[in-house]
Amino acid sequence: MKKFLSDRASEELKQRSMRECEIFERDVKNMQERERRKEEAARKKVEQERADIDKSRRRQLQAKAKDLEAERELGELYAKELARITSKKQDLERRKELDRRKGNIQLREQQRQQIVANEAAQRAKNASALAEEKEIMQKFSHEDELFKQFVHAEIESYRAAGKRTALLERTTLRV
Repeated sequence: MKKFLSDRASEELKQRSMRECEIFERDVKNMQERERRKEEAARKKVEQERADIDKSRRRQLQAKAKDLEAERELGELYAKELARITSKKQDLERRKELDRRKGNIQLREQQRQQIVANEAAQRAKNASALAEEKEIMQKFSHEDELFKQFVHAEIESYRAAGKRTALLERTTLRV
């Protein structure tokens, strides 16, 4: 009867230990999966930000080329108008048109300056977000290291107690 109770208790302890190990392994796998997903999301975000920056740069260069072409055309138009206009009335009309165009050029210049300022603010925001993500990744790395230290301490205590440590050693290989 004692033998039966002893065997039964031993079997229950063995099953409980196996269940705890399975739960532990599952938790470790879940944690690794969450970390992998976070890293993937961060990588995709950085790629998207780079693509957005490149797209913005291309747009800015196109706008600059368009503005230069418009200025060149405006200069040509101005020269043609000067050659064609002879009367005082036409001179007055030309001056009014040039004033309007200068206003448009100044408006475009202000818009271009706003674009540059907005892009600088976006770059600063992106840099801040990247620094924050790096800090989070360092925190995760620190937590992993603490977990490894804990597992190694448990392995040493199990060894000192004469218990088997193979399962715990396998978990350290996966972390």
